[in-house]
Amino acid sequence: MTLSTVDAEGRPDARVLVLRDVDRAAGAWHFWTEPGSPKARQFAARPDAALTFYWPQPGRQVRLRGPVRPAPQCATPSPALSCYALHAVTAEFWQASGDRRHRHVFLTRTPAGWTSTGWVPTDVPG
Repeated sequence: MTLSTVDAEGRPDARVLVLRDVDRAAGAWHFWTEPGSPKARQFAARPDAALTFYWPQPGRQVRLRGPVRPAPQCATPSPALSCYALHAVTAEFWQASGDRRHRHVFLTRTPAGWTSTGWVPTDVPG
């Protein structure tokens, strides 16, 4: 997965990490990092981030956005690592299509659950 954050100067930053766990009930996506790492400092200053997953063969992508928080209940293999969780508040599912009318489903988390809207382009330039 690719984790995207913003640095202190407002510049985007991205890196590939390993997804460690998903807490479906909480909408939390867990990963590990060192507490003093640049990304951990970025979370502390600006907690909003994005996760992107891409599978080229089936032509699919998932994008999640939300705040990142420490997740102390998540175990790590080393005391030098801390677990963090992105708590998804929006999600986008994208499916490629041979006719270039790629399908999108947008989800927004509300107190009552997830609401969704879909989108398929109606006119695609050749």
